[in-house]
Amino acid sequence: MKLLTNMEMNIEEEGNAMEDGKDNNEDANKKNTEENTHTNLKVCFLCAQPATETCDNCNLVAFCSENHKKLHRPEKFCFPFMVEQSDDVGRYVVAVRDIEPLELVLRDNAAALGPIMGCSPVCLEC
Repeated sequence: MKLLTNMEMNIEEEGNAMEDGKDNNEDANKKNTEENTHTNLKVCFLCAQPATETCDNCNLVAFCSENHKKLHRPEKFCFPFMVEQSDDVGRYVVAVRDIEPLELVLRDNAAALGPIMGCSPVCLEC
């Protein structure tokens, strides 16, 4: 019986993983292709429902309703993301194109507002 050190066991496990890696990588790539909808213009970029329209400006996302169209293009620019869903992590955002430095990616409203810093004390109940 041969005793293996931790390093020898790790090397042996890596070797076995490399042999099985081809099959695992192919399965993972197949799974990613099935899950990814950011290249699929048949579904809405936000809710993944069947899409009825594609963005005329960027042609990178599609939407199912006028409300989702306004969320994608609120003014004269298109947001560069699409919402994905995975069993492992839930909902997450994926870029649909390269994002420029300092480009607006997401807009959100503040949950609470307070008085301006540096002003005189203000009653917060009035």
